[in-house]
Amino acid sequence: MESSYHIIDIAPHKYVIETIKTAHDIVVVIQNKNENVLNGIALAQKTVESIPSTTQIFGDVLDDESQSIAQLLSLKLQKRVTVSCNVTFSQEYPEKQQLVKAILSLFK
Repeated sequence: MESSYHIIDIAPHKYVIETIKTAHDIVVVIQNKNENVLNGIALAQKTVESIPSTTQIFGDVLDDESQSIAQLLSLKLQKRVTVSCNVTFSQEYPEKQQLVKAILSLFK
């Protein structure tokens, strides 16, 4: 099991990314720097379908941030992924796309 802590700077925000990686699972917690909240947790895992199945484990079922990031990471990394995304992105989502790319680079 590996755990790591990263600060990713995507102007104007700084995000704290905490990861835990095991042989079959990845856990990712995304927060704004200097905040310590837990809004929700989503799980995504590969099934027989081409798109991983996702479910909201904790928090608002309408929390699409955790679910969409978990699904994308699971698809790219071919593992079961649990995500807690405790930040709100703007409507254009440019920082969300940059953040997901940065998170993916942590697992290469």
